[in-house]
Amino acid sequence: MKKLPKWFLGALFMLFLTQSVAGQANLFATVGLDDIQSTALSAAKINGSATAANQLPAGTVVVYKTGEGRYGKLDVRSNGYNLAIDFQTYNPDGTIFKQGTNLVIRGTYQADLDLGKEVNKMPGADFWWEQVNKTDRFFVPLNNTMAAVYKFPDYLITLSNAPTVVQPGQELGNNMIVQVRETMPGVTARDIAIDLVLVSRRWYPVPAPYAVFTPEYKEGVLLKGGRESVRAGFGMTPVKLNGSNTIPLDMPGGMYFLAAVADAGNKAPELNEGNNVAYWPIRVEVPDLFASIDLADIKANGVFSSRINGSNNRMNQIPTGTIVVYKTNEGRYGKFKVKSYDYNLLIDLVTYNPNGTIFNKGVNLQVRGTWSCDLDKGMETEKGAGADFWWEQVNSMERYLVPQNGALMAVYRQRAM
Repeated sequence: MKKLPKWFLGALFMLFLTQSVAGQANLFATVGLDDIQSTALSAAKINGSATAANQLPAGTVVVYKTGEGRYGKLDVRSNGYNLAIDFQTYNPDGTIFKQGTNLVIRGTYQADLDLGKEVNKMPGADFWWEQVNKTDRFFVPLNNTMAAVYKFPDYLITLSNAPTVVQPGQELGNNMIVQVRETMPGVTARDIAIDLVLVSRRWYPVPAPYAVFTPEYKEGVLLKGGRESVRAGFGMTPVKLNGSNTIPLDMPGGMYFLAAVADAGNKAPELNEGNNVAYWPIRVEVPDLFASIDLADIKANGVFSSRINGSNNRMNQIPTGTIVVYKTNEGRYGKFKVKSYDYNLLIDLVTYNPNGTIFNKGVNLQVRGTWSCDLDKGMETEKGAGADFWWEQVNSMERYLVPQNGALMAVYRQRAM
């Protein structure tokens, strides 16, 4: 095999180094003042030796509180006899007091992180880059400065015991098991948001934004009541589900994924965002709504004397598939489904006895324009004493369902399960 030229290998290494430094810089940027203040700081030395005990390899983030009381962070760019760092020291309100890039602290010298410069045996020095010998060196806090290596969390979320088949409007409740495992020992426990969302494929953006609840289904929709907060420390933490976790009422049938998302809103910088989402396959089955509506549902919906718009325009209230519930002029309740509408109206209907048994039913009953319908007999009729509604034609576009002879009706409003 032909050896690659040295210039190519050098270029490849520099590309890797550039990408690595860029990734480290991005991680450094995610650490905020709140993260620093929630970290346990101490005056203990931090090992930067050229041995296996080294705690300060390139890319390490150290957080600190200076001797003057300001919090900050530094990013180790390189570690040898000289220490090269990027740093930011904050004001109490979170604005930057002092910052710098590629600040070099020579071996045996010190650094003032308030002034942002290398110093030598100055009263305001915040740390000493101590050189014990050629291999052993330490980051030594000075003058009441405290520091610690910042430990980035890693949240792994799991989801189990969820249903595999659901219906639109169904409440999933709190029987599901959602757990968050923080995999990095020594990380400060913090509150993170957990979202339960619906997606059509095994993909959700990470770092994860806050999901948005809407009553209607859309990709990545937050379930109603589907956001929780949990204080996650090292180890496994169960997530207590308090909401109804309701499937959207208009959810189309098909295969989907219920997704549990850790650190929704991306408030905690992590080493690995890729394990922040757990997926559970579910099948949404849309029931035959017309068949499922019973006498109690009709009465609960309510019926009225006002006419219902069936025009060929945006005001239409009875497009194909609409269910209309009614009370006939003889006092019986019932339902019909619009199968098609135009000048002629085509419906399936069921009229009930007071005890809930079926009094009369019909399939593909046609009511011609300007004619009426007797829903007790299940037949088209001319306007008269037995008619329950009139299919009024105002013109070629405008038409109405008009209750007759004391009959009442309304478009059925589907309710959550």
